[in-house]
Amino acid sequence: MARRIGKRTRRLEVRLTEQERELINNAASSCGSDLTTFAVESLIESSRRVLADRDSFVLSEAQKIAWEEINSAWKTLTPRQPKSYSKVVNSS
Repeated sequence: MARRIGKRTRRLEVRLTEQERELINNAASSCGSDLTTFAVESLIESSRRVLADRDSFVLSEAQKIAWEEINSAWKTLTPRQPKSYSKVVNSS
């Protein structure tokens, strides 16, 4: 269950087909919840899951090794600037 922070004062309106509305109503009823609580909690849970996917990801050990290899290879592929270049840039 999502923890409510503050009083709900904002509205969110959505358009649904009859079948979508019936499905959502049935799901809310089966949870013993009213439509607003069910919809808000579902949206919050889904939003957190989507945003978490943007911040982190879980890798198996094999995937982690492959990830490290890719990052290590990238460092070796990045061309280094010659020392003379930095002298020209810094002398300006």
